[in-house]
Formats: sequence, structure tokens, C-alpha cells
Amino acid sequence: MIGVLKDTATAGKIKNIIIELDQSATALHQTVNNLNKAVTNIKDGKGAVNYLTQDPASAQKIDSVINNVNQASQLLKENLEALKHNFLLRGYFKKLEKAKQKNKPK
Repeated sequence: MIGVLKDTATAGKIKNIIIELDQSATALHQTVNNLNKAVTNIKDGKGAVNYLTQDPASAQKIDSVINNVNQASQLLKENLEALKHNFLLRGYFKKLEKAKQKNKPK
């Protein structure tokens, strides 16, 4: 064991390991502190997580908003498809398609 400690290369490696362990412990301590703060904020009713988890009405509102966005997206898609077939705008969409095909990698 004493021979290992007298070997400068091994001693240097052990010193680096100890330094890295110390740095890791410091980073881990900071991470735990941040998590504790986040949990405390949730418990104290601060932030969006508390709002979502503690108020059932807000979760229903968010679900409703997501459903409305999906419906609006579908209607917009249908309207765009209808516009593509409108005789006033058909040429515009054909030009877009030609440009897309021209720029498409082969």
C-alpha cells in the first residue's frame, strides 16, 4: 500500500479522483437544493404545477383548449384544401407545388 502512495502517477490519479468526487458532490448538493426549492414551491401553491394538480377545473379547461385547438386545426386544414380547388386561387397553389417539386432534393 505504501508503494502505491509513493508512485507519483498513481498518487496523481487518486488526487484527480478525489477532486472529481468533490466536484460531483458539490453539483449533486446544488441539484438537491434546487429540487427541494421546486417541491417547496409546489407544496406552497406556487407555480403552474400546483395550478394544474390542485385545481381540477383548470385541468378541464386545458383539456377543452387542446380539444378546441385540434378542432380548429382540422377545420383550417379543410378550408385550405377547399381553397386549393377554388378557381381564383388554384393557380397560386399550382405555382407553390411546382416550386416545391423544383426545390425537392433528388
